[in-house]
Amino acid sequence: LSLSDASTTISSWIDTKYVSLPSDQMVAVTLTNKNGTFEFTKDDAGNWHMKDLAPEEILNDNNVKSLASQAGSIYMSRPLGKREKPEYGLSQPNAIVTVQKKDAQGNISSYTVTIGAKDETDNTYVVKSSESPYYVRVAAYHFTGWMEWTRQDFLAPPPTATPTPTA
Repeated sequence: LSLSDASTTISSWIDTKYVSLPSDQMVAVTLTNKNGTFEFTKDDAGNWHMKDLAPEEILNDNNVKSLASQAGSIYMSRPLGKREKPEYGLSQPNAIVTVQKKDAQGNISSYTVTIGAKDETDNTYVVKSSESPYYVRVAAYHFTGWMEWTRQDFLAPPPTATPTPTA
């Protein structure tokens, strides 16, 4: 056994999978951040729909798909423990995502992922899933958009009118 065989990083010694849900089991996703609450449902054909979408608005589902994918597959950088601490920032979270899932028998259940304080030194956020007793740190890149997305980020830009040629 050489010194290089024994890694000193925590992630080398633990299963870093924190949340794992295949996207085909997701039926709804709700994101709440400082810009509001955004609710999405998925139909039987796998198409996402946004609640309260106006008739003239068109959903740009790229960010919805990204949100769903990220919420269904979260890997921790390191565990923090089973007790919440004030410095975790979960009393005033940066974002909360709730996922509804349907199992093979058609039963619907949900889980919530809460994003707390960011640690600028290692670029991670405190995360708590309702499916786990553990508080963990997750790399900030995993939550691209969660804290900042607005309603506009989920809408396709309006089509631009094509000028008609004049004779």
